[in-house]
Amino acid sequence: MRRTRSRQMTTIAIIMVAVVGMGIGFAAFATNLTINSGAAVNPDASTFSVKFSSSATDIARDSIKGVANPTTLSTTDGEIDAIEATTISGMGAEFIEPGQSVTYTFYARNIGAYQAYLNMIEVGNKVCTPGEGTDATLVAEACKSMSITVTVDGTTSMAVSGTQSSIKKVANHTLAADSSEEIVVTLEYVAGGARADGPFDVTFGDVSLTYSTIGGYDVPVTCTAGCGDVNDDGVVNQADYDALFQSFNGYEVYINESQADVNSDGKVNNRDLLALNSFLSGTGSSLPAV
Repeated sequence: MRRTRSRQMTTIAIIMVAVVGMGIGFAAFATNLTINSGAAVNPDASTFSVKFSSSATDIARDSIKGVANPTTLSTTDGEIDAIEATTISGMGAEFIEPGQSVTYTFYARNIGAYQAYLNMIEVGNKVCTPGEGTDATLVAEACKSMSITVTVDGTTSMAVSGTQSSIKKVANHTLAADSSEEIVVTLEYVAGGARADGPFDVTFGDVSLTYSTIGGYDVPVTCTAGCGDVNDDGVVNQADYDALFQSFNGYEVYINESQADVNSDGKVNNRDLLALNSFLSGTGSSLPAV
């Protein structure tokens, strides 16, 4: 029986920075989780579900308090939505000068039956808009000093200070069923940064964290022969698809890693599973080196 991946994307929605004189306020911070699943024997909300929580041991919705540096800064609490536990909103703080920051800590909790893989972190565009009477050139320079850092489980981190959207692909990062991992978001007015001569707004685009039942990783040798023969039995068939799917979901099954690189791109990930599925169903082209 063929099973397809389930993917869940957490979105830390627009972060707003309002600068009044020498003050800076971050606001409108939200995170959305959605579940996208497909075809037969799909994971559903009961078998693959990652939620936000204020607790590492259970689903809890206590207010998420910012830790400000210095502690005298004014901050607002983040709140997890009361129904789905999929959105965090309301986080904010006011910065007075460069060298200040605020950090929010919460958790992604896997309440499903599947091991979840963090596959990607994406940060949207940053836009700086001068307020009335503020010099646009000075704002452009000050904007460079506004940064956001997202750290997951203390091991996977992405820091962005530029204006263009950025993507970090993640490999070998797992979240076991019935467990949690810490997510830390730090907003910072970087020390030594430029200052504007009046108020301005800074908007960070959505920050998305994509979890899936299927992970991926680099392989030491790109496949050049036998691609798709995942279980190394001399033929490419449904058993290879099943072995690759099971390995992505934490089952202890044998796979030939180089031959699991079905599309010969030097990585083993969901693209290989899709390529193998297309080949077996007859809807895709032949494999690179069968």
